[in-house]
Amino acid sequence: MSDNKMPTSSESGQAREQEQKLEAQAAAANSDAAPGGHDGDGAITTTAGAQQLAPFNQTKLGIVTVTVGLAVLVVFLANMVYLFGSSFGQPHRNHVFKIAAVNYDVDDSLVWSALTQAYVVLHSDSFASFVFLPRSDYPDPDDLVHAVREQGYWGAVYINQGASSRLSSAIDGQSQTYNASQALTYVWNEIRYPATSASVIRSGILQLQAAATKTFQAGATARLLRAANSTTATNFQTALAAYLTPFTASEININPAPQAEKAFYNTVVMAMSIIQQNVFLIAFTTVSRQLGLFSRQRRFKTSATWALLVGLAYTLLGSLVTTGYIWAFREAWAVNASQFAITWMVLWLVQHTYYQLLDGTLALVPIQFFSFLLVTFVFVNISATVFPLESMPGFYRWGHALPAYQSFQVLLNVWSRGSHKLYEALPVLFTWWVVSASYAAVGTMKKVKDGRKGGGTGVAAPAGI
Repeated sequence: MSDNKMPTSSESGQAREQEQKLEAQAAAANSDAAPGGHDGDGAITTTAGAQQLAPFNQTKLGIVTVTVGLAVLVVFLANMVYLFGSSFGQPHRNHVFKIAAVNYDVDDSLVWSALTQAYVVLHSDSFASFVFLPRSDYPDPDDLVHAVREQGYWGAVYINQGASSRLSSAIDGQSQTYNASQALTYVWNEIRYPATSASVIRSGILQLQAAATKTFQAGATARLLRAANSTTATNFQTALAAYLTPFTASEININPAPQAEKAFYNTVVMAMSIIQQNVFLIAFTTVSRQLGLFSRQRRFKTSATWALLVGLAYTLLGSLVTTGYIWAFREAWAVNASQFAITWMVLWLVQHTYYQLLDGTLALVPIQFFSFLLVTFVFVNISATVFPLESMPGFYRWGHALPAYQSFQVLLNVWSRGSHKLYEALPVLFTWWVVSASYAAVGTMKKVKDGRKGGGTGVAAPAGI
């Protein structure tokens, strides 16, 4: 008797049914894949719209990864070279900063003479240039202060009326008191590029005063010795004090800014004004497409109106936030409510310009290239504001045409209560706004066109995102 067990009829039937099911599933898969193809990314597409991943290509992935990595490094290298180049050799160009000097004392003023002689010794490319002007150019010290406020000069120094007679009387032992701070006065604007104003302008004036003191002392020693033999002890003490400290400079700071945060105004604040538009736009553009803002059911007018209103509202709030944190950390900086409001409006204008530029670029430029353009745009604008353009190599002077530079110039005028070159800054800013609005409109048309191609929901991905 055999040990092999013959299959029953019921078991054979179940096996045949299972084989038939497997054959049917294979046939269905083949029929779905047959009319399909490969999409742009190399994935296999079926008629049902599903995607199957293409076979993993290790070589292709390696080449793409290396190419992208090198491209990113090259872009950042180029931008950092551009930024660092803006300040390369800058100390040797300090002579481009002009400081006015005016004598309101007598023509043969002792203080004026010491000042001019000291400048001959200090004069160099790495030292600020002092422009010695006749009194007729600025008949009153207030005129000189106004010239610095309007950025005609980076600073000013002037000899006070009667300075020589007071100093001569003291050094000759004819006075019982002497106030060295009444001899000369200097003017500067701390908020105007704070690092440069402190390290070049104010420092240069104080260096000149110190050198002028030594120059005066070298010629006044004999007079002091004569006073020692012909005056009272009290008067000689005054003469000795006048000899040791013939003059100290009194300060007129047009816009005192004691807060350390002022170093961020022309650097971090300018960069964040661009970056915060990018962060919002990427999120808003994605969500608006998913919700059908640019679908075929929407008219172009509706889509464009929504895009414009959202941009205006977001940048209005964003510029308020920017102004708010500047004011929140102003410490003892003396600025008022009207300056707050104008600062807000200036930032709103430039931030909405950035918003429209990035909005149009997201729609028109492939997303893989967008980040390169964004980084370059940020670096180029920051390079135009981090230091004064006149102290940069000549090539960088094209920065006058950039929105960040002109907006910072307007802000300096707002904070200093001046009006320097508003005739240049405001037209440039408004031109940028008009161009960016037109550019954004073209981008909106592109998004609407892509949305209509994608069907009712308008979720087709255009060039940008």
